[in-house]
Amino acid sequence: MIDLTAQTTFRLPFQAATVIELASLETAATQLQDIDAPALVLAGGSNWIQLDPTFLGTVIRPRLMHCHAETVQDEVRLRVGAGVLWHQLVMDTLASGWYGLENLALIPGWVGAAPIQNIGAYGVELSSVCTAVLAWDFVRQKQVMLTNDDCAFAYRDSLFKRDSTRYCILEVHLTLHRRARTSVDYGAIRDAVSAAGGDLQNPLDIAHAVIAIRQSKLPDPQVIPNVGSFFKNPVVSVAQRDALLKRHPDLPHFPDSDGVKIAAGFLIDQAGWRGRWIGSVGVHADQALVLVNNGQPVLADLRTLVKQVRSEIKARYHIHLDVEPTQVGGSLI
Repeated sequence: MIDLTAQTTFRLPFQAATVIELASLETAATQLQDIDAPALVLAGGSNWIQLDPTFLGTVIRPRLMHCHAETVQDEVRLRVGAGVLWHQLVMDTLASGWYGLENLALIPGWVGAAPIQNIGAYGVELSSVCTAVLAWDFVRQKQVMLTNDDCAFAYRDSLFKRDSTRYCILEVHLTLHRRARTSVDYGAIRDAVSAAGGDLQNPLDIAHAVIAIRQSKLPDPQVIPNVGSFFKNPVVSVAQRDALLKRHPDLPHFPDSDGVKIAAGFLIDQAGWRGRWIGSVGVHADQALVLVNNGQPVLADLRTLVKQVRSEIKARYHIHLDVEPTQVGGSLI
């Protein structure tokens, strides 16, 4: 068995019978066709909760590091390998004068994992710039090109998350802009840019503001094991929002296509969970949306903490909290 615990940022115990690494598109098909056992795809492990410590099949690591760009008028069309670090891609595109990813700076993980979760931050989601995904389809046993519509993107969700064992993402296609189109709807970004003496029309200033905000709010997973936001921000009706605002006038909330998105971390904090621990797992003292552990996490402690937090939020606010990271080998709820 091969120990992969250190390849995930929450550090739950995890070992697999076999691990293969994909190094190029040219050889990936041959490698994937040869797999005749159950398979899991593990990228950066930054949004991954492994609920079964032993996997008897094959773990695939798509270390495809290419990035090809084509300029078409005011657009830049990118084909990016699944193994490229997401944050590095963001900063490289900004350095090249290609815009659209600045609000997604400092999100950990690899490019290939971005569509699974439809990563998003500060008013921008991957789905707004992703035109297609090249993936290996284990059912059809061939490479397939999935359009944006095929990917069925939703809030922190996609086809790849709902059918997690069918696809191995090999390449992500993005369309960026050569002219700045900044998104600064979030007050936190405007405040951070202003504090730094920056320009709201400058994408690099937006990226630096996002980096500063994330560094101030989120613990470094290399220092404190975590997977970032552990719960999705719930979307509620306008009536629910108004009822919540009567109890908590300072409740952070934002318009959403399906209603109103409210801050789950605020609700968890108001329920008194910030800084509390159950055994080896706790709610971060500075950001209640983040669950952390002491470096030796016990799955039973995590299950108990998640259950108790969700139960209290349901009892207090009549709101269901959904777990955000991908759960592999079972379910926490």
